[in-house]
Amino acid sequence: MVKGLKLTAPVQCRQCENAPCVNVCPTNALVYSADTVQLIKERCIGCQTCVLACPFGAMEIVSKPVEQAELGPVTVRKSVKIAQKCDFCINVPEGPQCVSVCPTHALHIVDMGALENKVDKRRDDTLLKMSENSFD
Repeated sequence: MVKGLKLTAPVQCRQCENAPCVNVCPTNALVYSADTVQLIKERCIGCQTCVLACPFGAMEIVSKPVEQAELGPVTVRKSVKIAQKCDFCINVPEGPQCVSVCPTHALHIVDMGALENKVDKRRDDTLLKMSENSFD
């Protein structure tokens, strides 16, 4: 999420097929599976190479608290750094939750087949108009 004085905008992972973040991850914590880039949190060492590699700024590093160890009267509180990114809500049956909570309804899930059909129809319509105009 990018936050400015007058603007807030989501920074969404593009789920790149040949993802730079996946290619640079030294522990294979990022994998391309089921048409999405997935993070295997247990493998992440928080090195931030994925953050540097992502051309869209969709990766971030967050601090995650780990279990506290009690050593007599002393309690050790620890946190680890771990990568975080949109996983396209792959485990949520309803799909990406950002779509349902978008306050301006600007986000939509688009079926690639339907999108290709729409592009083809527009292309055909444009060609038809061009051919009609060339005979005038």
